[in-house]
Amino acid sequence: MIQTLKAYDSVIQAMHGTIKGLKAYPVILIQPEHKYLHAVFDKALFNALCGLDLITGLKYLDVSSAVGNSFEANFFARIVAHSCFEILDNVNKTVGIQIIQLVEGCLGAQALNELNVHVEELNQLKKRHIAALKHIRNNLFGHKMNAGREQAEEMLLITPRSIYDVGDRVFRIEVGILAAFMRILRKM
Repeated sequence: MIQTLKAYDSVIQAMHGTIKGLKAYPVILIQPEHKYLHAVFDKALFNALCGLDLITGLKYLDVSSAVGNSFEANFFARIVAHSCFEILDNVNKTVGIQIIQLVEGCLGAQALNELNVHVEELNQLKKRHIAALKHIRNNLFGHKMNAGREQAEEMLLITPRSIYDVGDRVFRIEVGILAAFMRILRKM
């Protein structure tokens, strides 16, 4: 268990470091000829922040499940489901038309291939899981159902392991997206 926690913490610290570096772009890239890169850095930062939220939720979902705390596992499963829903529901914001046009103009359409593969992976997950994730987000995460008993019963139907598996897949894709952005930035 300790090794697993250390591994999560290592990934979380790496994400923090990446975010710290990415958010410095407006201070570092001050020359007018570099301003066009701001949008790409900002989009990479957006994806890194989504990934950080997700890996943090996954860590606590995994730990709660491992120690047999089903109440906390259910709670963190709802948090992870919420994060996954937001990422998948906003999949068009993962890259965005502005970035597509900018990268195509600077590097050509082939430079978007890796990002396109990852966005397609997110779209496939969205098709399979968005309805269930939306239900959890809209009804079970923020306690928006008026009927307490019905909400409690539905919360007990959540399978933390299946939510973890979806979240883990979304996180891995987010890491791939971030890596693709970094490769694009190196070429620009």
